[in-house]
Amino acid sequence: MRRLLYIIMTVGVLLVGASSACSRDEEVSPGSDSKPDIDSEFVLSGTWKMTYDSYKCMTAGGDYNNRTNNVIITTVGNSVTIKGLFLEYPDGNVIGTVEGHKLILEPNQKMCDDKKGDPVYFICGEADWSFSSGHTFQEESVSFNNISPVSFLISDDGKTMTVEDARNGRNGRKAFWYSDKPDKKIYFNSGDSYRYDEDGNLIVSDYGTGFPDVDFKINIKFEKIDEE
Repeated sequence: MRRLLYIIMTVGVLLVGASSACSRDEEVSPGSDSKPDIDSEFVLSGTWKMTYDSYKCMTAGGDYNNRTNNVIITTVGNSVTIKGLFLEYPDGNVIGTVEGHKLILEPNQKMCDDKKGDPVYFICGEADWSFSSGHTFQEESVSFNNISPVSFLISDDGKTMTVEDARNGRNGRKAFWYSDKPDKKIYFNSGDSYRYDEDGNLIVSDYGTGFPDVDFKINIKFEKIDEE
């Protein structure tokens, strides 16, 4: 009997020790301040105000900053659909994914069809401005040629999304544009060339594509509009 009592007591001590060890494993380390992942559906469905600058603000002259347009956001799980990113295509839909505290938009999505029934693609990445000059010319350009995902930082209350790493160096900006083909790189330029005719008169000629009034955007931000 005494031997049986000893065995029971020994088993009891081992079980208590194992339970204590499990409890310690589940404790959060002191000083840990890791931020919990945001609930993906905390990005509220409804009407949002999009604030942005036209790409033309990268060139000289004109008031192209702080433009606004309302978009419709619909959230299902971690999938976010944004309708109406571009004024020319108000029914166009772009789908993003919530990962942690970020909304990530991937390029080369078919957004909608144009009036002729041809596909229109959403493209995102970076727009870069440059200027060059010499004895016989001067030229500035904006190129949309670094095609890559663009991410937005989601605020704690889920009501603001601000583009991450808006600037790429001094002359680059995260950008949205569209095209009739995926992976399409676009280049706009405007320049002047100089020469003298046989009588010594200076002749100035302009060249390039110019900077057309297309709805290409940089410095984008989304803010939830409170429903009444």
